[in-house]
Amino acid sequence: MFVDQVTHLAYLHARDTSFVLVSRARIGTLEAYRKRMGWEIPWYSSFGTSFNPDFGRGPRRRSPTSTRTARSSA
Repeated sequence: MFVDQVTHLAYLHARDTSFVLVSRARIGTLEAYRKRMGWEIPWYSSFGTSFNPDFGRGPRRRSPTSTRTARSSA
């Protein structure tokens, strides 16, 4: 939904700004979806790279000592 609202990137480029999409899916999947949606925004795959962890993105993992405890309703 967000990407449908992004207009021409020329406005950003005129201000020395770039905008791209990065997803964890394989590039073939991304390109097929981008084509179907008619988007012209550059879309890159981070599949199999360290991009997401390098930027603090990705599934959050619990430490082995972290556990959830039920609260008593006393």
